[in-house]
Amino acid sequence: MGQVSQFQPNVISDVKERADIVDTVSRYVRLKKSGNNFTGLCPFHSEKTPSFSVNPGKNIFHCFGCGESGDIFSFLMKIENISFYQSLKNVAKEVGYELPEAKGFDKKEKEKSDSEYDALEKAAKIFHNNLGKYRKQLDSFLTERGLDNTTIEAFRIGFAPESWDALLHEIRRKGVKDEELLKSGLVKKGEKTGKIYDVFRNRLIFPIENLNSRVVGFGGRILTDDKKQPKYLNSPETSLYRKSKILYGLNKAIKEANNASSLLIVEGYMDLIALHQFGVKNSAAVLGTALTDDHARLIKRHWNSVILMFDGDAAGLRASEKSFLTLCNSGINVLGIILRDGEDPDSFIRKDKESFLKLIENAKPFVKELISYWKESAQKDDKEIIKGIFPLVRSLSSSLDRSDTFRFLADVTVYSEEDLQREFGKTRKEEYSSVNQGISSQNKDSLTDKAVKNILSIMISSSSYKKKGRDELNNKDFFNNEIYWRAFQLILGEEKPLEKINEIDSDLRNVMVAIEFMLEKHNKEDFERIYTDSIKTLKNRNKPFVPKLGVNKINDEKSERYRLLKEQLSSL
Repeated sequence: MGQVSQFQPNVISDVKERADIVDTVSRYVRLKKSGNNFTGLCPFHSEKTPSFSVNPGKNIFHCFGCGESGDIFSFLMKIENISFYQSLKNVAKEVGYELPEAKGFDKKEKEKSDSEYDALEKAAKIFHNNLGKYRKQLDSFLTERGLDNTTIEAFRIGFAPESWDALLHEIRRKGVKDEELLKSGLVKKGEKTGKIYDVFRNRLIFPIENLNSRVVGFGGRILTDDKKQPKYLNSPETSLYRKSKILYGLNKAIKEANNASSLLIVEGYMDLIALHQFGVKNSAAVLGTALTDDHARLIKRHWNSVILMFDGDAAGLRASEKSFLTLCNSGINVLGIILRDGEDPDSFIRKDKESFLKLIENAKPFVKELISYWKESAQKDDKEIIKGIFPLVRSLSSSLDRSDTFRFLADVTVYSEEDLQREFGKTRKEEYSSVNQGISSQNKDSLTDKAVKNILSIMISSSSYKKKGRDELNNKDFFNNEIYWRAFQLILGEEKPLEKINEIDSDLRNVMVAIEFMLEKHNKEDFERIYTDSIKTLKNRNKPFVPKLGVNKINDEKSERYRLLKEQLSSL
């Protein structure tokens, strides 16, 4: 919030008025015109039906699914994980607006950002130079792994010698403070001694870059057979490095997006490097985790299809299944290749590039590939296959894809297609039943929420209703949620509350923008009716909720009354 106050209000509004929120959001979301707005799949949560809306007239966006809302600045802050100042600066640059100096904030923010990246960049150069210094002792390992000079330079591969303070001494001489080294995860401080020491020792080093090709962390591969040490060691999570948001090599793969219809996802540094070395540059690697929603959003900006190529061990299969569900829920088509006989992408492509490329060209839908692998490896019997595959089939959005999968299952198991369809239908009904439990108890709250938003939206658009609302609702007890009470107070205190959107917290911002979008559904001639009905809903919300009787219940009661009447008549 403090970053906003560094500028005069007119500066922020001037930049916003010159910007095109639809153009900006379209770089991340495929938008389609819908009335006065533009709609698309929300980039902030997984969904199959578009609930994300952009209003170009008011320069705001709102997701009716997850509730995320804001303006062009908050959109960029959220999707790029940047500060308000940086988002304002980026938009101002695009529209050709020269920002005034922000009361010293510009320099402070720049120095903070630069110092974090500077420490990592200097470390990358030191590691890379070390590779040259120790090249003779590393030659056999590099040759064995097929790492030539071109690849080493392209990926800036480096080396950390067997020393507790080699990087520490060198980087201190370059002016990097210990505080920055600790924040960046390059060094640690001993709990007992308090001494600072290098994290990476006697390891081949792989710099991890963000989409702007700036170093944000490192991975290190051990060069010995020491079983006490992890084979691979990654930087700890920092303000710049989040493994759930970064894919190794994605910044390079994006350059090939126009030349490839799918992105190939593998598991490790060496797998990814080998693929790029042999020309398969539409590839990236996960960093010790399954794909996340953040990864899916990054991928979807450039590809509609992904090929998962994970190992066939238990960990690889678990990661591939989780990744499939994440990608599928994001509307991405998922193909799969599970390597057999202990192969990995690195060893396979070096041994037989032509066969590897054919494997990619003929990649099956992931679910079919998993079924085939389970059958071939005899890891599961037919019943276990059905049990394991149904949760994945449920994520397929297309009924044609589901039917195709059932036909494939029927061909390779003892079950008929009809049996599979029937069993799948039973499991879905059970799920729906558990989901629907308790819905009636939520009806009242949802009606109250809608009533509050109706009233607040009308108050924003009409000074007379604003006064009316102040007189009738100026009591916290009328509101079922603290956030609505805060929105009510903001509307009363500001002539144009939406202009304060970047000065309020995200929860309040989401409510205010949702109210603005709700206003579009109201005609002025309906204000009185909507306002009156909503007031009644609020005042009646504490009355006990009586659910409507179902048809069967009504029929049962009619039958009982008929039976009693018949008995009375027969006794006459």
